Amino acid sequence: MPKVGEHYIVVNGKENPVAVIEIESVQIVPMNEVTEEFALAEGEGDYQFWWDAHRKFFTELLKEYDIAFTPNMLVVCERFKKVYPK
Repeated sequence: MPKVGEHYIVVNGKENPVAVIEIESVQIVPMNEVTEEFALAEGEGDYQFWWDAHRKFFTELLKEYDIAFTPNMLVVCERFKKVYPK
């Protein structure tokens, strides 16, 4: 689990480092309780797009573990800031 204050290196598709982030907050919530504000902060469309994309992602991923997706499954929501480069 990420912890507030930890730093992580972000890599691009070629595994080259491109940034360093610092974790600002971590919450574990049921997916169907993730706020619209949090979802929109990801910057990838509206809330329905976020929901559909995440449901699809988790449905496929969980198949590998013989687990079914449920709307109230717990997810980790983290906020971070980019600390390098400024």
